[in-house]
Amino acid sequence: VDFISGKLIQSSPEEIEGTQPFSKILVEDYGYPKDHIITRPQFRTRKSPSDERGTYPVDIAVFNSANKISSNLEIIVECKRKDEKGGVKELKKYLELSSAKIGIWFNSTNSLFIQKIVTEEGVDFKELPALPKFGQGIEDIGKQTKANLIITHNLKAVFSSIRSYIAGNSAGTQRDERIASNMINLIFVKIYDERFTKSNELLKFRASINEEPEVIAKRIKQVFENVKEKYNDVLTSEDVISLDDKSIAWVVGKLQDYSLTKTSRDVI
Repeated sequence: VDFISGKLIQSSPEEIEGTQPFSKILVEDYGYPKDHIITRPQFRTRKSPSDERGTYPVDIAVFNSANKISSNLEIIVECKRKDEKGGVKELKKYLELSSAKIGIWFNSTNSLFIQKIVTEEGVDFKELPALPKFGQGIEDIGKQTKANLIITHNLKAVFSSIRSYIAGNSAGTQRDERIASNMINLIFVKIYDERFTKSNELLKFRASINEEPEVIAKRIKQVFENVKEKYNDVLTSEDVISLDDKSIAWVVGKLQDYSLTKTSRDVI
């Protein structure tokens, strides 16, 4: 049974590992109403400039209202089966030919958020550190306070995505024990930030759209020094976050929306 439409659908790997899990993430974690979303039967957008009727089926189409017409299309989600790596190039083409501002690529173990930017020279694309929640704009990414963190019921896909990214992109950190050590230290930073940052202040564990990775990494490492001082019975001065700046920023972007202090221990 399709999570959005309630219709019976064929249980293909793309559905089980891609479309259905991410549909739940959009609704349960990011607050998008079901009546703003089309999954099955699929919404169709243009495949080429001459394709006026629209022949490309969109796995998940998210609109800015319950009036689900082409001009109100906000987000296109391309879902793949687990570990499939293709489809990003096609997603960018479909974004270019539609009114959608954000593209999402998801394959159960990894995800990519893309912003479409229209300039006088044409269309450009920029990777986003996170996805805006319902009612937010792209400019609100990274403006977390304690009050707007998400209490989630499933972090498996998020942590699986993080592990895959670090193993594939962070030099010298491919071994699982190194990945785990860095993740534990980053989780300490996240929990410390949630516990000790004042309610009306921006959290430090954040990645905003206009921040460079080195700025984000420097802020995270500064908080980690406070963590080591506060919990010197658990951590020592030799403990470090050894990921490169880009990887730290990427991980922060993937975790920044979620509350680790309020989400149940079973989920963590």
